Amino acid sequence: MHNENCDPVSGLEPLFDFYPDYLCLLSPVWHFKLTNKRFKEAVGYTDEILVDSCTFFEYMHPDDQAGIITQVESLLGGENPCLFEARFRCSDGQFKWLWWNIKKLPDHTFIASARDSTDHTKNYQYPGPGPEQNIETPFEPQENYKLLFQSNPVPIVIYDVISFAVLDVNQMASELYGYTREEFIQLTIKDIRPAGEIPLIVETIRKRVFDSEIRNLGTWNHLKKTGEPIKVEVIGHSINYMGRHCMIVVCNDVTEQSKTLRSLEQSIERFEYVTEATTDIIWDWDLETNEVYYSGNIEKSFGHTPGYNVGDMRFFAKHVHHDDKERVVLYADAVKYGDMKYWTEKYRFRKANGEYAYVLDKGIVIRDEKGVGIRMIGAMQDITELKNNELHIAKQKDQLIEIAQMNAHETRRPVATILGLVNLIDKSTIKDKDTLDVLTHLDTATRELDAVIKRIIHKTVD
Repeated sequence: MHNENCDPVSGLEPLFDFYPDYLCLLSPVWHFKLTNKRFKEAVGYTDEILVDSCTFFEYMHPDDQAGIITQVESLLGGENPCLFEARFRCSDGQFKWLWWNIKKLPDHTFIASARDSTDHTKNYQYPGPGPEQNIETPFEPQENYKLLFQSNPVPIVIYDVISFAVLDVNQMASELYGYTREEFIQLTIKDIRPAGEIPLIVETIRKRVFDSEIRNLGTWNHLKKTGEPIKVEVIGHSINYMGRHCMIVVCNDVTEQSKTLRSLEQSIERFEYVTEATTDIIWDWDLETNEVYYSGNIEKSFGHTPGYNVGDMRFFAKHVHHDDKERVVLYADAVKYGDMKYWTEKYRFRKANGEYAYVLDKGIVIRDEKGVGIRMIGAMQDITELKNNELHIAKQKDQLIEIAQMNAHETRRPVATILGLVNLIDKSTIKDKDTLDVLTHLDTATRELDAVIKRIIHKTVD
């Protein structure tokens, strides 16, 4: 895979960019010859600035330079890598702490890998090699290109775009698919795809633009040796390999992520169906950002724009009736650090047309393991019709009470008159027994009617 007579930088760029750590190739005089994308993104420099400009040491913090030079001197006479932590000057002038692992190669160049250690304790010392230790680096003294390919922590496959034959795979690809390397190179890429998708795959490859640009080629269904299906995200670009037009691709197993994504999509789908099946307005208040999401029903019911574009809780407070605000409006910190779990209120909410709707609003606070509120989710229900019916019934009740009281007072007046007249009659002067009985019955009946009227008046007052 590697021609020792060719430029040592030639062909390394793609594998450098696949490498998960920061990666640099340094000249014998410590100038940058090649860096990977992750390193350039971390420090903010381009190849034009880094390559053949300042030396590796000149990018280090002045307080670290002397110690680094002493450290790397050990590389000149030994085979063990040099490991140290130092501050590297970024393009914005700030310094970033990096752990460095540097190895000298047979052509007197140096390969250096690094990781960000900004958040690590600065007093921590990276363990150096002891007399019995043999520290392996990502690079052996020979065949650097091959080792970069074989030891890469992501599955890599090289295949011929004409015959679809698999020409080479690394160890991680063998582990992912379950084939040995020897078995793998007897296959074509069709053998690791479902039969029903092969025509689509062939057509896609035929139409693909082949160039040196690294592209995301999409997520595809693949098959392991056992027949187990997996979802694979494919990233790669074309190369000339062994005189053949080939693709080198990284195969990221995203099966679990795909299942999680599908589960999330199903949950969102259920949520959308639920919101369609009801007139309730679902809202979701993020207590960290203070953003509030409102479902589409806020437009159907009240004419307001759904989603996040309605702003934070100020939108809510602005539309709550003035007389209800003090009782209803919540504040993020009070909810976040309080002990509220459930919340229910009835209030008036202004619609886009300026009218007010009566709403019943219920919410629940979601808290983290420390009890701090992170979200509050709820449902707002338009109860205007119910409230109007309630007010109408109350009004009817008041009217009926008024009528009852009026009738009771009007009826009691003649009753009182009859009682007065009966009391004026001197019963001792009446000799006729039948007349006396009638008079007695009249007095009793009138008093009973008076008692009924009094009870009616008493009930209407209550």
